Amino acid sequence: MMVKKLLLGLDGDGIIFNSLNQHFEHMKQVCYSLDVDFVFALERFLWRNNKTSLEFGSLIEAYKYLLNTPGHYSHFYINLGVDYWGNESFINNTFKDFLNSDSIRVFDGIALLISDLREQGIKVCLFTSNYRDNVTKILDKNSIVLDYVVSSDDVKNPKPHPEGLNKCLDEFNVRPEQAVYVGDMILDAQASCAAGVDFIGVTYGYTGNGVLDNYPNIGVADSVESLKKVLLRLF
Repeated sequence: MMVKKLLLGLDGDGIIFNSLNQHFEHMKQVCYSLDVDFVFALERFLWRNNKTSLEFGSLIEAYKYLLNTPGHYSHFYINLGVDYWGNESFINNTFKDFLNSDSIRVFDGIALLISDLREQGIKVCLFTSNYRDNVTKILDKNSIVLDYVVSSDDVKNPKPHPEGLNKCLDEFNVRPEQAVYVGDMILDAQASCAAGVDFIGVTYGYTGNGVLDNYPNIGVADSVESLKKVLLRLF
């Protein structure tokens, strides 16, 4: 029998924030600025993995495959031939610019879902790899109130390390089995597993169908509405 859940952890980008296009454009800009041919580099990465962009139907779908290779997020860049560590400051600063864009929207229905859960007494937390300034701006713009936020500025160890999730648990004195984490990437599934927290995968963000099925989960949702149905079984 499943333990009653008291805390819901959410990833930001791909769960609350509809930011895939901005992430995609940021990567193209980084490659262009550092004299890396983005399309050729992406096709070369796919070829090394016995795939081609034709299998995905579009470059952005192929890019989602790149984003779900295991390892530290720096590997997204390194796999395209970008010297991440030699250009870390430039990459992070431009990332802030792109992900702080006024063009970023939240997914339809997610704000109401969060509000309804908090009204039930559920602690709703955000554990994101995005920067606090970016997150705060988007949340405020969309009148979304959360109980606790852990951003990349608040942890020494990024995903897939569970430090951020552990901070959420500690803040409300909640045991891992009393929490669930919702994410859309392999890094999220790995962080959740490392924290001992049940994981719900989402495929409407940065990950396509089937990818998260290979990781321990208690449900996979392909829309905010289906995520709501999964959560209603837990809370």
